Amino acid sequence: MFFLLFLINQNLLLNPSFEEWNGDSIVHWKIAHPNALPCIKENDTVYNGNFSVKIMKSSPTTDLRDALISDTVIINGGTYYYFGAYFWDNDPNIYAKIQINWYKNGNYLGYGDTPTTQDINGWQFIWSYKKAPDTANQALFKIRIYPVDTLPRTGFYFCDYAFLSTSFEIKEKIDFENKKFKEFKNFQSFNLAGQRVKFFKNKKGIYFIKIGKEIKKLIKLW
Repeated sequence: MFFLLFLINQNLLLNPSFEEWNGDSIVHWKIAHPNALPCIKENDTVYNGNFSVKIMKSSPTTDLRDALISDTVIINGGTYYYFGAYFWDNDPNIYAKIQINWYKNGNYLGYGDTPTTQDINGWQFIWSYKKAPDTANQALFKIRIYPVDTLPRTGFYFCDYAFLSTSFEIKEKIDFENKKFKEFKNFQSFNLAGQRVKFFKNKKGIYFIKIGKEIKKLIKLW
């Protein structure tokens, strides 16, 4: 059985791994609500590079969701875009997702979003793709934070390596029925729709999801 390894061709986001900071500000990103939803430089829980960003919901009453907003990205209308990020979310009180807003010359046209994060003690890759409206020429990449319905309605997660790209490229095939499969170690697991879902990775950092004997995803970011 063969599965495909995908690469991101070109990341349209600037400072996608949150490596560049100017004091408490993130270069090329806007911290939308620094009091209610503070975003803090993190150098311990990091997926890529030297830093990630810790995103917090510090107010139990706020209905604000947009934590980080990218600089405006110039796009081509009618084109499919892939978008996502890595998250470390083991806080049961909150969850995250990415939202892409489409615009024509600053006028809002609609949005696309990813699935939400799961409560996992480890890095998880959340992504989706969406066709931009035909007349769109701009996009904003939003990293959002949501509370669950019960108190305390506060919490935090870590985010690293955000991306917005026009395509994935098929790079190689990997055979999981040979002895290479033994190199993989269980990375993390959680319950999804009553099924036990396992995340795996190998020494090269290739991630995939395995439900029973079925492989559901395989993504690698370079």
